[in-house]
Amino acid sequence: MERNYYLPRTDTDRAVWLQNFSTKLAVYAVVLSIAPGTLTSVHNDSEFYSQLVLFIKQIKDYLKNLI
Repeated sequence: MERNYYLPRTDTDRAVWLQNFSTKLAVYAVVLSIAPGTLTSVHNDSEFYSQLVLFIKQIKDYLKNLI
């Protein structure tokens, strides 16, 4: 039987998941007693990961066009 993991397998799907996590974590921060610095860090990491995935896609597309 195959397991279903909470984290998606592709980088693009992971970027969407992380963005959603960052947004929902901010909603529950008071209830979960999460420090504002932690929220900022999670948000910045989410943005960085999304930009990194986009950059890698652009590099792959560029390499395809070279060939």
